[in-house]
Amino acid sequence: CKLQMLKEGAIRALCSLLDINRIEAVRYQACCALSELAFQDPHQCDAIVQCPRMLERIVALLHPRAGRTQVDAARIVNNCAAFSALAAEHIARFPGMVAALSILATRKDIGTRLMAVAALHALSCHGSSRRVLASEGAREALWRVFEMDGEDEESQRMTTLAALALVNSCEEDAVRFEDAHDCAGAPAERFEGAVRR
Repeated sequence: CKLQMLKEGAIRALCSLLDINRIEAVRYQACCALSELAFQDPHQCDAIVQCPRMLERIVALLHPRAGRTQVDAARIVNNCAAFSALAAEHIARFPGMVAALSILATRKDIGTRLMAVAALHALSCHGSSRRVLASEGAREALWRVFEMDGEDEESQRMTTLAALALVNSCEEDAVRFEDAHDCAGAPAERFEGAVRR
């Protein structure tokens, strides 16, 4: 339909604004618009990840040199992966994406860490992207979440998402909850507490 065509044109325009050479305020607004388009709309999620150069530019924005747009780029990944299995597969298989999210999941800033862990959790919810997480070393980053102290709401949410992502990314035959923390390599007590929240 015409509305869909207009949105796809908007997606291409927004993609061009994600270029790392653009000023940060422009990249921020483009990230916000894309994450809003992706929210609860699988068709838009698919259109976003299939837009030429989109995933390449998102990976660049996840890098520390991108400044404060890291969390905003991770939010695009989270929303696309959360609402579309096809988008999650494209994202997980794109070179450097899982590695970049894994690095962000261990950063000092809790807001950035939380969004990166949320994005990894969203990817872990789909079979095809789940297997990529297991092979790309994301588990190591996720279990490190349990080594970071914090009793505030954001920290508890982050450990819960990390625990669920670890359970999801375990091998297909590791179906018993009791085996999940061994599979994931996470500290047992904090892992179990996070999953049972």
